[in-house]
Amino acid sequence: MNDLVIRNARSFPDGSPVALAVADGLIAWIGPDADAPQATQVIDAAGATLLPAFTESHVHLFLGGTALGQLNLAHVTTREGFNAALRSFADTLPPGACLCAYAANYEMLGPGSRPDRHALDAAVADRPVFITSTDYHAAWANTAALRLAGILQGTDTPPGSEVVMGPDGQATGELREGAAMELVRCHTPTGGRDSTGMIGQEPPGSPSDAQRDHDKATILRACHELARHGITSAVNMDGNLYQADLFAEIADDLPIRVKLPMNLTEDQPPERVAALIARAQTPPRGNLEFGMIKMFMDGVFDTWTAHVVGGYPGQPGNDGPRLISAPGFARLATMADAAGLQIAV
Repeated sequence: MNDLVIRNARSFPDGSPVALAVADGLIAWIGPDADAPQATQVIDAAGATLLPAFTESHVHLFLGGTALGQLNLAHVTTREGFNAALRSFADTLPPGACLCAYAANYEMLGPGSRPDRHALDAAVADRPVFITSTDYHAAWANTAALRLAGILQGTDTPPGSEVVMGPDGQATGELREGAAMELVRCHTPTGGRDSTGMIGQEPPGSPSDAQRDHDKATILRACHELARHGITSAVNMDGNLYQADLFAEIADDLPIRVKLPMNLTEDQPPERVAALIARAQTPPRGNLEFGMIKMFMDGVFDTWTAHVVGGYPGQPGNDGPRLISAPGFARLATMADAAGLQIAV
């Protein structure tokens, strides 16, 4: 007896009737709906298209789970729409609470535009505002957020990241790449626990039990969101030791298969690199698998942080940053390979 049969479905791409049977977690039979075998459970697809599950090869589950509770700006393309969206969302928050948004396009205020703190202030000025770009390589903060982070007058950041400064000697509000973004994100409700893995670091301090429970619930929420869209396997590309612990604790509850690479950087001390490689060698458990490291080499064109050959248009001398040198890459790749790990770049 099969465990499950899906009937009254349509195949892709021809749309012909099809049924599918599952036994012991594996597809046991596919064929015409009229010939469908018996099963313990029967699902009527009601004419929906039956497809194989999807694999997401590059995702950030912790950040994505956090974003599910933030303002989605993906469809905002005008200044008027931007102001309305921020003000409406601000009305749902407690007084003074940080307003966080995500999926913002670089030209969200209109063609040829570029957001800055003044545009954010015009929409919402009475609370900190932190907006992440659609590619997670940039963010914009309003004046209140910059003051909260102590960077309105600028600050030094590691190579490959930047707090952009204006001609008036103050920050414009644009934060390029993770190290600059973290200066404000650490003041958001998560305290930056969901994002430090992006830059190869650990959360500041020691998260409390309540924070750990919150973070595990956030990760599970993201996994369930992927499952809802037919994604049953994901590679979570910002692993650190904190996330490794969280995922290990919920491995038996994960609704999808997750692979968690550890993020190596050239400036990590030897003992940290060794700890990350050792953690990447952890055996699989439940729906969780390690066995992989990641190296983040450069950024994106929109922030001039992608590494190019021959310079950017109008900037022939600017090839953009390279976050890991050739010798550094060779050293880390050799160590990972010797440990039997896959390498993502």
